[in-house]
Amino acid sequence: MRNNALDSAKLLACFFIIVVHVGNYQEVTKPVGDFFRVSSRWALPFFFLSSGYLMGLSRSLDVEKKVNKLISILFYSSILYIPILYRNFNWDFERLAGKIISNDTLHSGTFFHLWFINALILGIMLTGYFIRNVNILVSMTVSVLLILACWSTDVIKSLHFNVYYFYTFRTLIAFSLVYIGYILAVTKN
Repeated sequence: MRNNALDSAKLLACFFIIVVHVGNYQEVTKPVGDFFRVSSRWALPFFFLSSGYLMGLSRSLDVEKKVNKLISILFYSSILYIPILYRNFNWDFERLAGKIISNDTLHSGTFFHLWFINALILGIMLTGYFIRNVNILVSMTVSVLLILACWSTDVIKSLHFNVYYFYTFRTLIAFSLVYIGYILAVTKN
């Protein structure tokens, strides 16, 4: 059965994912762009949370099936980005080939916006592990600590410091939010 409220919230979150990138356009003044970015920061974590929530509602912890679907999405999305990359590299095939076989592609696909899919894969895998092997108190503690680490490194990064750990915590926050979403769904029923 469809959850119309959740579907509506996801549609709104899709809009705000687009809005978060609007602040980068020169046509928008810096204060307006900053406002857009800040007001839309809830959308990405919401998708991780709702993924865990739907996983918990299904009562299915078929991690392998979910990960296989996500790997397929990542693979085909990466292929779709290849012509865009080729254009961005000024039709330089050698640079394109270097990008395709780089470590970055293993981490986030051929385009940096695809990092979300890899993070979701990791989040689902770690959620499955923690549900099966770790008690809820430890799991929730790890989740909260990862959220705090991501938030604090994001704040430091916004102050124009180079905090490369932010990207690690940004990826690991997927576990925290998928896990919390799963627990919310399971304890709701």
